[in-house]
Amino acid sequence: MNTKKSLDRYDMRNVILKEARQSADGFSCVDSVLIPKKCVRVLVLGMGGSALGANIVDMYLRKMSRLWDFPYVAIEPHRSYDLPLQSTKDTLHIVCSHSGNTEETLSVLQKITEKNFPVVGVSSGGKLEQICKEKSIPFIKLPIPFENFQPRMASGHFFSVLIGSMIQGGMIPETIKDDILNQADQLEKDIQEQESLGKEIASFLYTKTPLVYTTEQWKYLAMIWKIKINENAKTPAFWNYFPELNHNEMVGFTQPQAEFAFLLLRERNDDPRILRRYEVFEEIMLKRGFSLKKVDIQSNLVYTSIFSTLALGDWASYYLALSYGIDPTPVDMVETFKKML
Repeated sequence: MNTKKSLDRYDMRNVILKEARQSADGFSCVDSVLIPKKCVRVLVLGMGGSALGANIVDMYLRKMSRLWDFPYVAIEPHRSYDLPLQSTKDTLHIVCSHSGNTEETLSVLQKITEKNFPVVGVSSGGKLEQICKEKSIPFIKLPIPFENFQPRMASGHFFSVLIGSMIQGGMIPETIKDDILNQADQLEKDIQEQESLGKEIASFLYTKTPLVYTTEQWKYLAMIWKIKINENAKTPAFWNYFPELNHNEMVGFTQPQAEFAFLLLRERNDDPRILRRYEVFEEIMLKRGFSLKKVDIQSNLVYTSIFSTLALGDWASYYLALSYGIDPTPVDMVETFKKML
């Protein structure tokens, strides 16, 4: 029996290989939906993998607004039962729950509807879809392309649904959509080529506690790598970013209480002052006997840079799970926790 296939019961490897197709699928979900207009910011209300799209879109728009010279539109996630203070009548509320049954998300949707704020629902079905239909709330239905498809693996769907909603809402240029879709073939090629590097990173991380570091502008890449290691490989992992970590977290490795491995996600054309911090940090930690590996953020294209780096994290966490003899797809502890509430 093939060990990989026997462990990977839901074929996560194929899910990763097909990730480049998610953006096109996500955009098609938005095409026929009437998105509220005249909003000046976006709040994405969701939990877990259903909220990650907001972090990715924020990272993407911060870079693109500078490159293409258009006004940055604030988009942020909110992960709780209640509405945040920045929830207003000129805010587009996008309520995301992949299953449609997330407790916190359904709670916050009720509060949005009570205030009659602009809102869009996003799910693959469940109670969220039912509520949207009953209350005539614009609803975007997500695809489920694979058996037991996990929200954390749907970042491309959520990303393009959010971008598409912002385009239809008149917040960002329409040409962004074409720019993203034109990069799909290159992204698919990158994902295929990165599998071997993902195996190498998994081997590097095996039996160690991963620490994923990058810079402030790419910080959500590190955060999502950490999450994928947690959920796919079922092991602790942590993240932080330069230069802030040089002022606090770094000092904690004076008295380490575990065997750590540093993964440094690095953009080669970053600010020279930031790159120097990488060098000095590496020198200090290697002298102290820590394991450290640098991973370059490869592409000059923002969309491809983001999603190829995320895919590499998927490969690394996938093969780390297999190294531990674990099926990367199920998250049994989460399901047990929900049943105990």
